[in-house]
Amino acid sequence: MNKRGPKKTPTAILKLRGTPRAKTRRREPKPNLGEPACPRGLSAKAKTIWRNLTPKLLTAEILTVVDGAGLVRFCELYVLWREALAELRGAKRIIEQANGVKSANPLFKIVNDLSRELARLEQAYGLTPADRAGLSVNKDALNETEDEERFFGSTA
Repeated sequence: MNKRGPKKTPTAILKLRGTPRAKTRRREPKPNLGEPACPRGLSAKAKTIWRNLTPKLLTAEILTVVDGAGLVRFCELYVLWREALAELRGAKRIIEQANGVKSANPLFKIVNDLSRELARLEQAYGLTPADRAGLSVNKDALNETEDEERFFGSTA
């Protein structure tokens, strides 16, 4: 289910603007910054994207240790999207079917579907600051034996 309304402004930007709303985001998850382990079995092209993307995300202080699964899917889907796009560039835009009916090349649908899925993954896994700002965690619902520091980071 999609969230209603515009995306929330990232807390870091609210702080830079000096707005009091930044102080109201106490429940926003704050996973530890860091690079998740690059998993075995990732395709060679996806590993190249991983190795190119992770340092940039770390420098921007966006990547956290819990972003691995989303990043894997993103890298693999990005490779598929690029391959489909390259094939589409070399193909006819309009094709004629066996019955003589002309239609759009099915590669258009593949490229569009992959584009939508990439955007959905970015949102679902909070891979952009705006998406991460829209997440919240109910601290009261946590098991009392859980170490809050592990989930929410330092409160200082």
